[in-house]
Amino acid sequence: MTKGLLYVYCTPSSSLDQEEFNNWYNKQHLPDRLTFSNVKSAQRYKAVDGKQPGWLAVYELNDVEAMKMEDYRNVVPKDQELERRMGGGCIWDTRLYSLIKQWGPDLKGTPEVLQPNCMSPGEANEADQERWYDEEHNPGLMQIPGWRMCRRYKLVERATYTPGDASDVKHSTPKFLVAHWWDHKNGIESPERKALAQTPWTARVREYMEFHEGPRRFEFAFEAEK
Repeated sequence: MTKGLLYVYCTPSSSLDQEEFNNWYNKQHLPDRLTFSNVKSAQRYKAVDGKQPGWLAVYELNDVEAMKMEDYRNVVPKDQELERRMGGGCIWDTRLYSLIKQWGPDLKGTPEVLQPNCMSPGEANEADQERWYDEEHNPGLMQIPGWRMCRRYKLVERATYTPGDASDVKHSTPKFLVAHWWDHKNGIESPERKALAQTPWTARVREYMEFHEGPRRFEFAFEAEK
């Protein structure tokens, strides 16, 4: 059994009423997904970095092998008309990830800040990247105030949906996701954090790393009850 994460970006159309959209997402869409016994928790985060997508939902999974994207997409909502109208007016990017490694203890309570980074180092560089995380980068982050936990994941499956004309929407496929959870009061912008980003090893990693969307920064918005 391997733990996993369902990672869902959502960009609602400007034609949707945003209050109605958020009410639907929080009170119907998230709870409907919690009907899966394999889904341990469901949280929603809002972007605070000025980038798109502006919303992110993360579902912690007990067993990634037991999660099928087709079953997830075909869940029967309580209000099918509302689901069609709200969900059909959004750009969706749904990714299923398998957990590789965790740094720090399991979370107690919900951290206020999630900082995900999606990347592809290339197969020849994966071992070097893993050592960098183990020996330098994450040990340094663990000493910075407000840092709570880091998890590194590998992509298993991905599905995207764009209503209407998708000709201007481009989707690259990141192989790995690294997610850091922080308290609201944190040292993300501290001199110590910035120093970690300027080491020779970090410079070498950046030379071969393909970054897809990150690093991003989101703040906690809502958690559905199981």
